[in-house]
Amino acid sequence: MLRELSIRNLAVIENVNVSFRNGFHVMTGETGAGKSMLIDALSLVAGGRGGADIVRHGCDKAVIECQFDMPEGHPVWETMRHFGLDASPEEPIVIRREITAHGKSACRVNGQLVNLSMLKEIGEYLINIHGQHEYQSLLKTERHLEWLDLYGGKKLAAQKQAYRNVYQQYVGVRAALKQLEASTRQNMRMMDLYRFQIEEIETANPVVGEDESLAEEKRKLAHAEKRKLSAEAAYDAIMSGGLDAIGDAIAKLESIRTYDPNIVGPLLDQLQTAYYQAEDAAFQLRDYKDGIESDAERLAYIDDRLNLISGLKRKYGDSIPDILAYLDKIRNELDQIENREEHLDKLVKQEAMLYEEAVKLGRKLSEMRSAAATSSLPRSNKSSSSCRWAKRCLWRSSSRRYRTNVRSSGRMGWTKRSFSLRRIRGNRSNR
Repeated sequence: MLRELSIRNLAVIENVNVSFRNGFHVMTGETGAGKSMLIDALSLVAGGRGGADIVRHGCDKAVIECQFDMPEGHPVWETMRHFGLDASPEEPIVIRREITAHGKSACRVNGQLVNLSMLKEIGEYLINIHGQHEYQSLLKTERHLEWLDLYGGKKLAAQKQAYRNVYQQYVGVRAALKQLEASTRQNMRMMDLYRFQIEEIETANPVVGEDESLAEEKRKLAHAEKRKLSAEAAYDAIMSGGLDAIGDAIAKLESIRTYDPNIVGPLLDQLQTAYYQAEDAAFQLRDYKDGIESDAERLAYIDDRLNLISGLKRKYGDSIPDILAYLDKIRNELDQIENREEHLDKLVKQEAMLYEEAVKLGRKLSEMRSAAATSSLPRSNKSSSSCRWAKRCLWRSSSRRYRTNVRSSGRMGWTKRSFSLRRIRGNRSNR
């Protein structure tokens, strides 16, 4: 339901905010007070047309905002999800419509931009304006079933969702069965290709992350000589002169420490720390250079392995995970080809089971819809005013014969039922 309405710079309205509660609301006021502008604002929020003439004189734009709280299961949520909008029944729906003084319009639903046709389709589920020459969604026959389901409440919605789930499964199984029956010859031709591809990938046996680790190892092996020479030179520089120079500096400062202890003392601490760090770095350099080896055979193996993986990428995917995903896919397809009859029997049985379940749920849904429709009709005797009004409407609308064909699609073929709504001729004394 509508919770909040905010209007700024719309015609004679400068700024107004209206809050709504549950129940019936009446807006009263003198002629020209702006009552109709509130209805016009709601029409704009629902996707109505608006031009620059509705913007308040001297203002840049008119802004209308509405906040709606809609229950879970309402068809507006499915419509919003269809358009890719954020749709959570736990959060309100906020619609913002802006119209500039130049006639340009901007529409947002929950902060996301939408075009006018999308806003109109969403607004049809939120606002229904009844009035002379106004848009009335109840006149759209294709929407009647949605309104009936909404009127039926949560139980009918749950039954409808259960039927929809089973029906979607049934459609999926029928599509898979049809595809399996139609692609038999093509799959037989693909069998040898699938076997070759599976053998090629399984023989290579790529591992996720293998190409990155091999590329890093190749880079190190290709520059092994340079790494070893540089490490040896750094080690020699530290051991041959670096440590001795720092040691001499420490000895010189020790001789004058007693004269300037506040200055020389911290300097000695820093030099001693530098000496120990340089010594530790020298030991690590020694271990590092001793561990560097040049392995031409290993480098050749890595080159061959990377070339093999690169060839697989060109054929089956841009990365190793893509290659493995393709392997799983063709394994499944090969299994379906080799065990076609088994899969076919399984799908046929599954189709029959889902068909029976869908028919059962569909009949129950139809009964619940009929009960919801009949429960909304007035219960009164023939002499009541509502009954006389219904007769009069039916008599006026029955100048032509109405025929409705009801078709149900099943495995047994198409069946038709037809019924007619004939003219009701009541006793003139009763009318």
